[in-house]
Amino acid sequence: MNSFDKLLAEISWLYEKGYPDFSIKEDREALYDYLLSIGFPHSDVIELSERFINEDDIVKNKDSGNTYVVKKHNPDTQDLVQKDASEDDIKKVKDGGEEEEPESKSAQARIDAMKKDLEKKGLVDVSDDGSGVMVPNFPVEKAKNPSSDDPKVVDRRNERLDALLDSLDKHDNMGDDKELVKSGITKYKEGRVEEMSQEELEAVRRWVAVKKGKTAALYIADVKPNDWRKGKVSHKGRSVENRYSIPKSDDSSKYSFEYTKGLAEDLGLRQQPGTNSRTSSKDVDPASLTDDRDKVEVQKNEDGSVTFGSITYREREVPDRDELSKALQKRGMSKEEADKKARVVAVGIERHNRAVREMQDMEIVKIGDVSTSEGKKQAMNKVLDLVGNKLQEKLEASGELNGPLSEGHYELIDMIKGVKSPTPPISGEDLKKYEEELGQILVKMEEIGDMQTSRAEVAEALTYCVRLSQGFEAYFPSDQTAKVSDVYALKKIQDYDNVEEVADSIQKILVEVEVTGGESVKFNSGAKSASADKVDLTEYGDPATKQIIKDAFESYDLLYNAKPFPPKSNDSVYDDLKKSNDTLIDHLVAMREKHNPEPIKYGRPAKEYPMTKEGMNDLYDAYYQRGVEISEKIMKNKKFAKKFQSLDDEGRQAVVKAMATHCAMGNMASHMNNADAEYNNFNNVSHALSKTKKGIKYKKKEMDGVEVLSGMNFSCDQGFTVSTNKDDSFRAIKPENKNPTAIVPITRGGKAHTFK
Repeated sequence: MNSFDKLLAEISWLYEKGYPDFSIKEDREALYDYLLSIGFPHSDVIELSERFINEDDIVKNKDSGNTYVVKKHNPDTQDLVQKDASEDDIKKVKDGGEEEEPESKSAQARIDAMKKDLEKKGLVDVSDDGSGVMVPNFPVEKAKNPSSDDPKVVDRRNERLDALLDSLDKHDNMGDDKELVKSGITKYKEGRVEEMSQEELEAVRRWVAVKKGKTAALYIADVKPNDWRKGKVSHKGRSVENRYSIPKSDDSSKYSFEYTKGLAEDLGLRQQPGTNSRTSSKDVDPASLTDDRDKVEVQKNEDGSVTFGSITYREREVPDRDELSKALQKRGMSKEEADKKARVVAVGIERHNRAVREMQDMEIVKIGDVSTSEGKKQAMNKVLDLVGNKLQEKLEASGELNGPLSEGHYELIDMIKGVKSPTPPISGEDLKKYEEELGQILVKMEEIGDMQTSRAEVAEALTYCVRLSQGFEAYFPSDQTAKVSDVYALKKIQDYDNVEEVADSIQKILVEVEVTGGESVKFNSGAKSASADKVDLTEYGDPATKQIIKDAFESYDLLYNAKPFPPKSNDSVYDDLKKSNDTLIDHLVAMREKHNPEPIKYGRPAKEYPMTKEGMNDLYDAYYQRGVEISEKIMKNKKFAKKFQSLDDEGRQAVVKAMATHCAMGNMASHMNNADAEYNNFNNVSHALSKTKKGIKYKKKEMDGVEVLSGMNFSCDQGFTVSTNKDDSFRAIKPENKNPTAIVPITRGGKAHTFK
């Protein structure tokens, strides 16, 4: 077994957790494939597989009478039902609704058990504050020379190792280890590991780590050994910036990944996640919470309706706004109020019809039967249980990298599972109280601080629950590439034959179309995202507006995808963009004169740029200058400066012109969008947290797309990637996101909306 244990240690890099879990089929199969690849007899592998498969016992608790699955039968408390049960028999027990072995009642007991398990694996918390910096159990007894002799891998490896060696002089906390790391890495690079001392090897392991995952990166523990947490950490009673990342290679290909994987294997280096988050966005993606979910095909009916499960939706005729307004005025409503309600109803029905059409071509995830109040309540409970269970699973698996969990982690799990879902529909104070209870889940995640990358996905699940609680049928698109929308919410709109019937039932219809169609769910402001989908899902006062905005956003492809990059100052691309800009500015002037909006909030004050073509040109110039400032700043940045050295003055000016032009065009397109947006075919829900003296405060901000629209705020400085040629000469620069815009709340005519 000693030899087998050693083998398992040496192949730990195959597994995401750093070790195999033989209760998981995929982990067993990875081991079998590896054993066969190194010449293990097939019969021995079969024998081993049978041993691992038949490792679970089915037992009955002597006190409760419950049947469940355990790894080891305890004769004092359990009666043995079946030893070494098959996977089918185990599945029958679990599917039969029987309880599994009860977990320790105390969170502290579970934490203590986790600590003992980590200690058995040679992992110790070395942090000053007990936050969980785990010294790794290195599987390699002796260093090995570089495992790959592929010239491309060798070139990439040596380039990065040279960068690592050059960076060591920047680090002041290594003491005598600095020279040991230098000499150890040098010997490895030159294929002289037989000369490497154990002291050198251990020093390298204390200070150098590789990024865990499929992208290549090297990390140096910048504050103290074995601590590669990213960001500020507690050290000697103060908060200091931690972890130095060796500048990334321009080449993110398999060759870069192969050398980092080789380093981990050859030197036994720690594999460290890129973030400090114990969980990832994929862990709690609502549409992927369980493999047992039902994927419901949408049934298209001959009458044009569509059926999801037992619910049928029909497109409804959109009432004429003027006629509906007059009908409402005859019933005693003021013209202003009648116009407003007529617009909301008309737009709501238009969006409802669009959602019905969209969902005809969409596969949705059916969490439960949401056609009844009880079904909605069950779906709410199920989603929260799924989120809680998945978070618990992922958190408890994070110990080797992040240390034992805290009581706060288990309090969060209990909080999620303990939500008492109401029977829909609810409104008013009841709805407000329920939303606040759900919001506290995000507050708790923020307080704990190590689940940053999964908060947005949890927010989607919470929005789903809120919509169900309001009486809507809510769905998750199974295809997560669905434009903009994370959640779909619909209600059946009652039958009506004319505007008089609509006017008679106006309040009921207003509730039915209050939220309809797709919803974009964000945590805080959310990441800046590509603008094209937002434009496609926005309707404008002037039919020409949509294409004008799209033409302006094409500046990205015309500029950044130019071959070679950048376009020269006399290139025809600038003539094309000049024509596009002139069209945009003429249209923008017309829209601003039509709507007479308030001063532009997401740029310079409008009073500096009157509603004239000259004023709009001045605004364009201001954004162009902003682009100039950003591009020049990037060229001076230490991260990129060397990559621009091959450019002469003319080349640098060309890069600046391209970047500044894109900045100006993007911002003007955003202004055009905000000036003429009539409504959005999606809602936007932002779950926002803010820190106050009293603690973290939760607030939900909702842009319904009708009265409060999702406007655009274009970003000129959202992050850039700079690439070079093989001779290290400058090749190109590109934004990390194509035409990125943040969603900002506006009312029609570009007026800024402030949430109270």
